[in-house]
Amino acid sequence: MKYDHEVIRDLMPLCVDGIASEKSEAIVKEHIAECEACAAEWAGMQHGEPKTDEEPVPESTVKYAETAKRIRKHNRLVRFFVFGFMLLTIPAALILVHAPHGHITLKGMITKYARASEADRYETREAYKNASPAKITYLGDVKSADGKAAAAYCRIYLPSTDDTFLMTLTADRSDPLAFGIWNCTGDEAGDIVKDMGVYSVFNMSPYKNHTKFLWTVGFYSSDPAVTTIRVTANGKENTLTLDERHFAAFRIPDTENDATEKAPNEILTEGEALDQNGNVLYRMQAVEKNVLYGGSYYEIEWIKV
Repeated sequence: MKYDHEVIRDLMPLCVDGIASEKSEAIVKEHIAECEACAAEWAGMQHGEPKTDEEPVPESTVKYAETAKRIRKHNRLVRFFVFGFMLLTIPAALILVHAPHGHITLKGMITKYARASEADRYETREAYKNASPAKITYLGDVKSADGKAAAAYCRIYLPSTDDTFLMTLTADRSDPLAFGIWNCTGDEAGDIVKDMGVYSVFNMSPYKNHTKFLWTVGFYSSDPAVTTIRVTANGKENTLTLDERHFAAFRIPDTENDATEKAPNEILTEGEALDQNGNVLYRMQAVEKNVLYGGSYYEIEWIKV
């Protein structure tokens, strides 16, 4: 089909700008293959050469091309903002789902739980309201080998009663939809440790849908003379140096795939607490405790030498 020269010249700017349809481009290319005058004008447009005064581009074509450019730019901006909004809101929504039970840091998480448990330390609600706020000290944490599970520890001091508690919390961030947010899988307030000398606490935390397990043990000493803990855990000897907060913790070796229920004395078989000169101040001992309604269990206690 033959087309008028003016029609072809009206389509050329649209083809140059890349906004003409494939059919229009095919028509233009077919015409310029046969028309030398239009082919010369097409070549000039391709190289950015201005139109001659004798053959100006119709005003309607210019306006149409400018409008098309603005529409294309607007559409690109809309797509950019829509895509950016989705990238931001979808992770944010997933984080909010985990937020009620999670936290970005282990320190922030256990501090939140310790503060929430503070009222349980008082006999009455009135005593809690009149008491001075607890002083919460983050002691540290132990992570699994892949960094997806952890046990965190803190010390809770109640000025009103002069009592000190050791709190432990287990957390998991193996869920890819959590975006690195730690989710609490268990917490325990623990006993008063002010006058216990040496206190140890165990954790066994399953993660990755119960396919992996994190076994940890933490040690706290209220006796400032104790500087070192030496224990045999799962058949291997470990020597731990207490930090300035009188605390140390470690991951029990060779337990990542172990889901067996174990008593503390089955994990820790020997233990000593030493001073800076290597003198033994306390020895670990498994003590059998009777349950009120029958049966018994074992606890680890540290006996002063």
